Amino acid sequence: MIICIKCNSTWQLDDINVKASCSKGGKCSFELIPNSSPPVFQKVRNFSKATLRHVLNKGKIRTLEEIKEIYDKHCLPCPFLKNDECTKCGCAIKRTKVFRNKLKWASERCPINKWS
Repeated sequence: MIICIKCNSTWQLDDINVKASCSKGGKCSFELIPNSSPPVFQKVRNFSKATLRHVLNKGKIRTLEEIKEIYDKHCLPCPFLKNDECTKCGCAIKRTKVFRNKLKWASERCPINKWS
């Protein structure tokens, strides 16, 4: 499956009728949607960077209401979300305020810029 990272339209790889124009203007920017998350070493690297940003941001966290709003509006309909994990970056994405949750840390943003 592929996705336009501007308008979020998705198509199967064998779809020969993929539209050329994006609903956000211009041409669609296609990206392959992975079937699984990144390798473990990439996840560790991403989490290490996120932890550093979180510490430099003085450990600021989002409220539960903010987490739920981001999850419902942006993450839940996203084709990169599989089993509470972003297949783009490998981070845990949950609708609750648990420790291992990218949405909780105010320093974090979506790897395809859907939320920040």
